[in-house]
Amino acid sequence: MKHRVLAVVGITAVSWALGFSAVALVQIENPWARASLKLKGSAAVFMTLTDISGQGDMLVAASSPVATTTELHIHKTVNGVMQMRPVSALSIPAGGSITLQPGAEHVMLIGLRIPLREGEAIPLQLVFTHSNIVETTVQIRGVGSLHSHTSHGDPDRGGTDH
Repeated sequence: MKHRVLAVVGITAVSWALGFSAVALVQIENPWARASLKLKGSAAVFMTLTDISGQGDMLVAASSPVATTTELHIHKTVNGVMQMRPVSALSIPAGGSITLQPGAEHVMLIGLRIPLREGEAIPLQLVFTHSNIVETTVQIRGVGSLHSHTSHGDPDRGGTDH
């Protein structure tokens, strides 16, 4: 028992020294994406991220084995035209939330390796400055779910395929 306690204390001390978090400091709610219409296309992932530490956090990266590239994106109006832009981080205010949603911030999966099918789920890894790496599961919804995500893949609405 004494050795087990010392081992836990030692692992905790090393984890703290290296900056690893044993407990996620960000709550991830309702992660979802729309079903994809084609392979090798792209898909956006949406969710709500809530800081539960009271210190704030930043989402700095994401990855998923279903995409060749994963980026953090925002929508910004430039000369009256809504454009999607990659960013290096998404800020989560202290004690607050950020909602990644269609037409706003989102995680972009580029170069899909598999089609995303309604009713299935995919893994997603999120990297935060304080919470470090957090694994989540993204539910795949129907193509027309909730709001339209008009700037991805629909040339008639100003979108582009990645």
